[in-house]
Amino acid sequence: LLSQGDSPHGLRVLSNLLELGLDDPPLMRMYAWRLQQAGQLDEAVQVLDRVLKLRPDEPQSYRDLGLALGDRWERSQDPADAYRAAELLYEVIHREWERFPEIELIALMELNRLLAMAERAGVAMPSIDPRLHKLLDLDLRISMSWDADLTDVDLHVHEPTREHAYYGHNQTAIGGLVSRDFRQGYGPEEYVLRRAYPGPYDIRAHYFGSHQQTLTGSCTVLVSVFTN
Repeated sequence: LLSQGDSPHGLRVLSNLLELGLDDPPLMRMYAWRLQQAGQLDEAVQVLDRVLKLRPDEPQSYRDLGLALGDRWERSQDPADAYRAAELLYEVIHREWERFPEIELIALMELNRLLAMAERAGVAMPSIDPRLHKLLDLDLRISMSWDADLTDVDLHVHEPTREHAYYGHNQTAIGGLVSRDFRQGYGPEEYVLRRAYPGPYDIRAHYFGSHQQTLTGSCTVLVSVFTN
């Protein structure tokens, strides 16, 4: 419905997701992701704010809301969104997360992207440790998240050279790097490449397995691709 331009009915169908479980964070995350894809950033921020209140012990709650606020800032240019987005991503970076080791490295990449954009726009941002402030120049970045806890989904990238990048072979000859394997749910996992080799990059998500008991069926995977 959304792809056909029928936004009112598409959003009405999306809202049915929450009727399956009004306080179910995985469903709420999925709903918020779909709202973002539909351009409904105000509603997505509201939903992810609720997720953070329900799951403050999970770094993904801070990251998802921070990224949504960053998206909204890019469109609305409200400096308050950029400032809070940076605070949320920095919360992921400076805290220790027992179940999700090294998630701070991915959040650091995203925070430095936000800081660089804010500096170009002349927007004041919260102070962070200067040792962590450095924009990494990349031709290609692929980020993958999913909505299910205790679930292992793996990011696989087949490069134009036919080399296969994944957690078991996380560095490639052309410089591709895959982040740490998250086996306990949510992700994110990412692939980064400083200087892209020309040609197609085939992105795949491998559903490795799940240890959770749920009635909501398979998990939803969200892949974001950044170039230049």
